[in-house]
Amino acid sequence: MSNFDYALDIMPKIRDFKSLEKSVRDVIDKVGVQDCLMAIEEFTGQKKTDSMLYKWSDPDTDQNIQFRYALALDIACIRKGLEPILLSAHKDMLSDEDATIHQNRYDLVSELLKINAELGNLNKTVEEARDPKSEQGDKLSNRELNEIKDVISNIENRIKDLKLSLK
Repeated sequence: MSNFDYALDIMPKIRDFKSLEKSVRDVIDKVGVQDCLMAIEEFTGQKKTDSMLYKWSDPDTDQNIQFRYALALDIACIRKGLEPILLSAHKDMLSDEDATIHQNRYDLVSELLKINAELGNLNKTVEEARDPKSEQGDKLSNRELNEIKDVISNIENRIKDLKLSLK
């Protein structure tokens, strides 16, 4: 093994700040391996190894932590007087998702309001063009037709944008 390979082998892995793997690693660091393993055994009735704990904290493995073990680790945190770290991570992830959904709803409402405004412009333009006092009375002039077509084109573009935002 070269010095470079050895350095890579001992370097800490970078974990996503809001990931469950990072949270498991934080529990291991703050609670200690033995207390984590003891809480898992007491809560689930199953013995796990320190190797399994580290696999749950490794973003490069397919070993994802099961819910019951996450609960056990949070119980271990509470016993140490800490906030339940995995619960906090779940709350943060759900909060982020909720904020994204609210933002998408806001964008949808915003686009619908813009379309309604354009429809109002279309109604006003047609009404003014059909007014007996307009350029050609109740017949539409070329300028009025082009103005109406422009407003319809704006509405079509807004609807296209709305459809794209829904995908």
